[in-house]
Amino acid sequence: MNIRQARPEDAAMLAEFGRRLFWEAYRGYTADEKLIAFMNQRYTHENFFKIISDPTCPTFLAENDHWKGYASIELNRNNHASVPPDSSPAYLSLLYVDQEYHGQGIGATLLDHVCEEVKARGKDYLWLSVWKITRSPGFYRRMGFGQIGEIPFTYPDGSFDIDWVMGKWL
Repeated sequence: MNIRQARPEDAAMLAEFGRRLFWEAYRGYTADEKLIAFMNQRYTHENFFKIISDPTCPTFLAENDHWKGYASIELNRNNHASVPPDSSPAYLSLLYVDQEYHGQGIGATLLDHVCEEVKARGKDYLWLSVWKITRSPGFYRRMGFGQIGEIPFTYPDGSFDIDWVMGKWL
């Protein structure tokens, strides 16, 4: 498996891929119309083009003959209050693996790559937010992250769910 940095020409396909993986990950946990509204706002060609084109938001694709997952980090995001004040943090904004490939180490490989990239850019702490009722917190715990706080995940209609904030020293 190869991990490469996404390029601007990947934006349209990545928006569709990300939309599908987001839907698969969260459908059944909340109302479909909330997920659709969120995806219509965030999973667009324009938004992914902006992310991929921003040098402070590197995005990585796990692939061989086709895409299996992706991850994106934000190097200059405002930090959650729970992030250690003596850290130089980065934020893991996205990490999804196609359900067909769950359990094959792709998420762990992507996350290891992200951690190395973050360290290479002079950061020493990685934090993320994750919906606490899904299986994802268990994955992050196995990868060395601990819960450090909570944050609302707000839908376009103003309603929200509670995410856990998790972090890890690198």
